[in-house]
Amino acid sequence: MEETKIKELRVGFFIFLAIIIFMAVIFALSSEVNYFTGSYTLKTTFANTQGLADNAQIRLSGVKVGRVNGIIFPDDINKKYVEVLLKINKNVQNRIRDDSTASIQTIGLLGDKYIEITIGSQDKPILKDGAAIKAVEPTDFSRLVERSENVFGNLARLANTLDEILVDLKKSGSVKNIASTLNNINDIVSQIKKGEGLLHAILYDPDGKKIVSDLKEASKNLNTVVKEFKEGEIVSNLKEVTVQLDDIAKEVKAGKGLAHSLIYEEKSANIMKDLSSASEGLKAIIGRIEKGEGTLGLLINDPAVYDDLQTILGGAKRSERLQGVIRYTIDQNK
Repeated sequence: MEETKIKELRVGFFIFLAIIIFMAVIFALSSEVNYFTGSYTLKTTFANTQGLADNAQIRLSGVKVGRVNGIIFPDDINKKYVEVLLKINKNVQNRIRDDSTASIQTIGLLGDKYIEITIGSQDKPILKDGAAIKAVEPTDFSRLVERSENVFGNLARLANTLDEILVDLKKSGSVKNIASTLNNINDIVSQIKKGEGLLHAILYDPDGKKIVSDLKEASKNLNTVVKEFKEGEIVSNLKEVTVQLDDIAKEVKAGKGLAHSLIYEEKSANIMKDLSSASEGLKAIIGRIEKGEGTLGLLINDPAVYDDLQTILGGAKRSERLQGVIRYTIDQNK
């Protein structure tokens, strides 16, 4: 009887052990952590874990490589972050390096949170067990939604404003004016495209580029001239002339010279009248001379009178008696 009990206990023990082993194998196969190759732990910190749960998945470029092994608050209350422990399969350790980053992502739009790790650069050192990996803070969707609400509100107000503007335009008939303006612009564009003017040449003519180049060259030359004008002696000379003109104006205003008398004194009006009268008289005399009136007019306009006078003077030079009469007449006049 006792032997039978012992046998039953042995059978029960082996069955229980087999069940434990079977459950362990199932657990190992269902877990992302490979217990046959081993694992190691990395640390990271977040200001806000966004609802990340313990035992959440860890993915390396989308591939499951481990589980979150703990979410811990620091002992120092002044430290405003949460420490997250990452248990990762050791067979991917050589891909997680110093420039790798850890971020909190979501499976789907409203799914569970998980840790996403980026693959590091080959020239960077491998992160050892217990090392810290850089964290990328997750997007605060509540703030994003709040900002989106503000944006949508602004868009709604803008739509209402545009609707009011369109109603006012319809009532005032401005829509027809705008349509007419657009038609005119279209006609102008068509004329430019078909025409032979400067704009057509610039836009469509193969030589248009040359025209633009010539305009650029002309503008460059003009800038050079303006620069030389600013930097040369012309400006300084103009400044000197301006100063001299200012001095002359001050002297004229102060009462020096004929210019002051002509501008400010009353007797200058009489002088101007006399000059005007003399000018009119001189003009009349010149007119009479041009018409051939008087001796001077005949001398200038009639060649015959000039020839007769030349003959008389020539004969006077040859006649001693006439010369004596001329001398006597001159002496009597004295």
